[in-house]
Amino acid sequence: MAIYVISGQKLYIGEYDRSGDISKVNLEAKVPALETTPISVVAAKTFIPGLQETDFDADVYTSYAALTDSEPTLWANLAVPDKALSVYPNGAAANTPGYAFRSLLTKLDLKNKIGDIAVFNINAKSSGSLLVKVNSMEGIVTKTATGTGTAYTIPANGTVYGFLHVITVAGTNPTLNLLVQSATDQAFTTPTTRLTFTQATVITSEYKSLAGMTDDWWRLSWTIGGTGGPSFTFICGVGIE
Repeated sequence: MAIYVISGQKLYIGEYDRSGDISKVNLEAKVPALETTPISVVAAKTFIPGLQETDFDADVYTSYAALTDSEPTLWANLAVPDKALSVYPNGAAANTPGYAFRSLLTKLDLKNKIGDIAVFNINAKSSGSLLVKVNSMEGIVTKTATGTGTAYTIPANGTVYGFLHVITVAGTNPTLNLLVQSATDQAFTTPTTRLTFTQATVITSEYKSLAGMTDDWWRLSWTIGGTGGPSFTFICGVGIE
């Protein structure tokens, strides 16, 4: 059994890497137990599972200096539905496990007193999606040319989910077209495109899903266009539930 020291965690909320602003993260997936005990039962109660809910809570160091700092970006996303939110407890290198969901930021709470470090608390809940265990695939990378990623096994028997965070963009009229592809073999003899993200031209985030998957091998494929040295820094977690 591996034992881990909590360090180097990565947190992406929408199109921003907020890892350097966070002091504490709580992530909870829960399913209520709905009682179905009939009056005829004499020994024990019975229950069935309700609908899954994901609850995210974090303490954020407050910074106002730039529009891309913690407070302005999170304030702008308050009550904005369907933001991709990804947590990677052991860092975001390639082929690293994490958790992601389609989120709704519901609370931004500033409670400080004189002499304290300025911190605010945020809360987000799942918005019509499950909490998905994802593979970071290429990890957090900067790409400047068209290519395909490493193939990884993600045993499939359900719905594939993709969570894309485009963190930085450079160049003149830059474009990024990102695909999630699958195949029955590691060599990707016959690749099939499963998820197609909206073309990215600025920093952005997006969530995609597709049901009915059976392939076990998965990879990313990207096409980059533009002039003046186009580049994109992004991470795309892929999981199957």
